[in-house]
Amino acid sequence: MSAKPQPVLVFDADCPLCIGAIDTLVRARLVPRESTRAYQDFEGDDAAQLWEAGIRNEMAAFVRAPGGSGFAQLKSGGAAFLWALESSWLGPLARIASLPGLRSVVDAVYRTVSYNRRILVPARPAQPGQIACACDPDYRPGLRLTLILFCVAALGALAYLFGAGFGRGTAALAVALLLFGAGGVACLRLRGEARMTWVGHYSVAALAGGLGLLPAVLLAPWLPLSAALWLRRVCVAAALLIGFAVLARRRRSLRALSP
Repeated sequence: MSAKPQPVLVFDADCPLCIGAIDTLVRARLVPRESTRAYQDFEGDDAAQLWEAGIRNEMAAFVRAPGGSGFAQLKSGGAAFLWALESSWLGPLARIASLPGLRSVVDAVYRTVSYNRRILVPARPAQPGQIACACDPDYRPGLRLTLILFCVAALGALAYLFGAGFGRGTAALAVALLLFGAGGVACLRLRGEARMTWVGHYSVAALAGGLGLLPAVLLAPWLPLSAALWLRRVCVAAALLIGFAVLARRRRSLRALSP
């Protein structure tokens, strides 16, 4: 019995998140480097078929037809991702995740990340003479809102756990949500997609900053009170610095949203 051919995973080479994901898969020996290709390398009928399969929004994977003309199989989204992993050491887990029910969860998580990839990791500015990729994902309000709500919930949980160790859980949660809400004031003059995109960027930056509280959440219960208080202050400072640093790196994207 001949071995199944390894699918070729197609990604957006203008997307830092996609490039990082491919590099991670290759380093972890989940996908061979030769089995990955950038969408920008395709042209003609192949590019058209990939576009119709939804490469603008999600990764795709294909196996060539005998003779190398066209695609014998072509999948996109979570199905493509799991298909590409089936030949790896995570193959059994990929096949389990492909079962009905679990597959729906994988698809939901994948789409939330994929359709918000320009929010999670903004695209790099085009260099002189370089044509920017036309692979920006479609705007899906529901998926954008899912990302925002996840960030709010995760930030609130971190703030609560951070404050709970010092008997101020409710106050810490309230402060975190107020700080998050304060960021929305700046986007009141925006409308529709621009407003949701601005809040998406802010929510990701707020959660990134909130992760700076994690060391205190994990370590403070095991430390003497004086050391725990010192760690708490350091973590608050780190959270603010991380949050502002992430926002600063998004200033180009945020400025582009201004009317």
